[in-house]
Amino acid sequence: MSPEASVTTTPISRAPLSAVEVEQIRNTHPLVAEFIEGLSEVLGDVTGQRDAAVARADAAEARLNKVRAEHYPDDGTCVTCTEGTQAAWPCPTARAAAGSGSPEDQT
Repeated sequence: MSPEASVTTTPISRAPLSAVEVEQIRNTHPLVAEFIEGLSEVLGDVTGQRDAAVARADAAEARLNKVRAEHYPDDGTCVTCTEGTQAAWPCPTARAAAGSGSPEDQT
């Protein structure tokens, strides 16, 4: 292979642009500025969506943990579901909380 056919690249590592540098780019390169603004909006939207999804998942996990704490086995029955009935362990609530219906997740 000839030396001309071989290309070596070196990654460029740079600190984030300062506010002054960004403003200089915006003033001298309007197309770049427009791209930066659009990219900032998209990143903001994605970040907001991610944060909302994480908050929903955290809330769901907290509710599920509360259900799991209230439904546990005692002498072959569920301590919560035995009020008035004898719900064999795992009770329907514990099976639902396990997701797969597998009682092993709740023992």
